[in-house]
Amino acid sequence: MKIFGAKGLIKTGHLVITILLMVYTGECLGQEKPQSVTVNLELMQESDRSLDQVKEELLRDARVEAVQRVTGLNIKSFDAQAETESIEENDAAYFQTFRRLMRINVEGRIVGEDTPEYYVEGNMVGITYTCKVQKLDKDYDQYFKVDISSNKKAYTVGEPIEFEVTTTKDAYITLFSIKEDNSVAMFFPNTYLQENYVKSDELRLIPNEKERRIIDFTAQTEGNQEVYSELIFAVATKEKYEFEKLAEELSYKNNWITLNKWLMDLERDQWTEDFAQIVIYDN
Repeated sequence: MKIFGAKGLIKTGHLVITILLMVYTGECLGQEKPQSVTVNLELMQESDRSLDQVKEELLRDARVEAVQRVTGLNIKSFDAQAETESIEENDAAYFQTFRRLMRINVEGRIVGEDTPEYYVEGNMVGITYTCKVQKLDKDYDQYFKVDISSNKKAYTVGEPIEFEVTTTKDAYITLFSIKEDNSVAMFFPNTYLQENYVKSDELRLIPNEKERRIIDFTAQTEGNQEVYSELIFAVATKEKYEFEKLAEELSYKNNWITLNKWLMDLERDQWTEDFAQIVIYDN
């Protein structure tokens, strides 16, 4: 996606801007210290699957297993039908992982991980995965919700993109773009759209009619991809945070773990989250 502003193109590629960096100690706000977890898994490589596909599945399962060990939740007990419905035809493997981890986001998050180690023995592929999992404070506000959707589920290159956001309480909205390579950037608020306050139960269009005179979100694929996907991650907070002070510190070089660390620095009853996926087709 590209964002066009009053002075032309702000930045090319996907969504844009940056995400907030905050000093993370693992002991902020009375949270428990992160727990280091090592997971060893093996999977048989079937003849119709590539080695990369097997590795992706192993990493996906290892991440879920790690969070499960720390939180004590049995992720497999979640609604299998909902899991099936959430997977799109062209879904990136990471997006599937993200959805599975979202189901347990009230309990814990991965805040650091080492590079996975793989081995192959015959038709068996194995992984050794080590990460740090931070348990979340369970004292969250169950009546504080945010909902985000896009005006279309699929776009062709050049089409305008608009997001619809509602919250159950007055809140400040921050939107992040998560690419297929796991990288993350904050794209709202930004230089041109700074008003991110939303009243409870009122529909907020981003950008709205007035804002579209200044800035557009335009569908754009990446590289030579015929089909491109992004997750749009919405965070609603009860207080306004000055993201601009630290925005220049980060770029798409940072990933979802950096985003997790930021969330862990917030009081659990002060924020809530939701996500939507957009799919863009080349002309």
